[in-house]
Amino acid sequence: MIRSVPLVFNDPAYHDPKDAEHLCLPYTVAPCPNSQRRFAGRLHAVPRLDLSTYEFRAVFDWIEISVETKRDRSSVNLYNRLRKLNEDFGAFRTCFVASPTRGSAHSGRGHVIKMQDPAPGGLPGLLRAFLREDCAPGCALDDIPVTGMELSLDVYPAPRFCEGDYAVRRMLMTELLRKHVAVAVAEVFREDRRHPRFVHKVYKTGSNTTTQRVVAPRGAAKHRVKKRAPEIGLRPLDIASCDPAHHHQPFVDATLYFGQKGERLSYRLMDKITDNRKGDMADDLSCHRTRSRAEFTLIDETPGDGLGPASVGISSINDLALDGLASFNTLLGFELPTFRRDASDPEIPDRDAWEIFAKTGVAGLAQREDALDVMEGDRDTLRARARQRVQSSGKLLRFSNLNARATKALRRLEKRWRRDWL
Repeated sequence: MIRSVPLVFNDPAYHDPKDAEHLCLPYTVAPCPNSQRRFAGRLHAVPRLDLSTYEFRAVFDWIEISVETKRDRSSVNLYNRLRKLNEDFGAFRTCFVASPTRGSAHSGRGHVIKMQDPAPGGLPGLLRAFLREDCAPGCALDDIPVTGMELSLDVYPAPRFCEGDYAVRRMLMTELLRKHVAVAVAEVFREDRRHPRFVHKVYKTGSNTTTQRVVAPRGAAKHRVKKRAPEIGLRPLDIASCDPAHHHQPFVDATLYFGQKGERLSYRLMDKITDNRKGDMADDLSCHRTRSRAEFTLIDETPGDGLGPASVGISSINDLALDGLASFNTLLGFELPTFRRDASDPEIPDRDAWEIFAKTGVAGLAQREDALDVMEGDRDTLRARARQRVQSSGKLLRFSNLNARATKALRRLEKRWRRDWL
């Protein structure tokens, strides 16, 4: 069986009107191939998009380190010093210098340095010169702690496609990544400030607005849900997630977020057609440089607290080149949805479940399944349970083909850093 998910747009001028009929992501729906008990009798959906017609690349957007200088230095002075060194080494595109708590206009010995587009060929030389001439004695390259990083998975349609086909294929891949991204510790991103949400400009007015992917009910529905929530030990938003009406599909021309800026872990997914954005201004990319992008940010919430890169084995700048990125496979992965069969026709997915997946992907579907598991449980147990955060149900399948492509891109990034670093 073939089912399709239409793409939605905020700005109707974002795509060529002639492409509208092709801007649907098709799926093959079939019985689950997995024999495990939790998948018994369920259906699963696989996107009908040929991944071999795409190129996958992984890059570091930026890396943040913490250093201590020999004497008090202002952030502006240190920035100028690093920029001068960079003329010789070409270690990054630009950098930013902040206080140990990431504050601006800082003067002291402790500093946090964020390097944009770091280059492994020039970075060791620049850092050694910086350590030798500017930093406190005894600090070696191996000892420079990494306090933050942003890693991106960029997916490009094959360059052989003409502009029109290239754009359509890129937008379909953007939708696919959003539908299937499996964020680490998914239930954490259901909390109030971390809700998946998409940000876009209001058409014709130009002002930014944010829309939650799953929204709480309003009016009479809000009253019913709030009354029911204490009885079954769930939050109102978890109950609301069972109703497709409370799910909103992100626009392709919007940026999708999981998590809160400044916290340990966050994700951002976009259809990247511009670069070097400053406020409302940005440079348009040429057609074959546009791509689908999934950005993953891992930081120490307070530099040096060890919550960020150190928690996945990246403690020092040297670890990036020598220890590899294997642990990132657990943080940046993709999954396929599975569905209960519809009560009126067992050959098709449950109608509500399919509509929810079509709007909010595997994240929205998993939240709905988790809530249903609790709501359909033993009533006495539910009444005795305090309000809880629902946990991941495990009713998703690994998207093996897409994960393999992402893993290969990470390995190529590892090899490039190891080769150029040494």
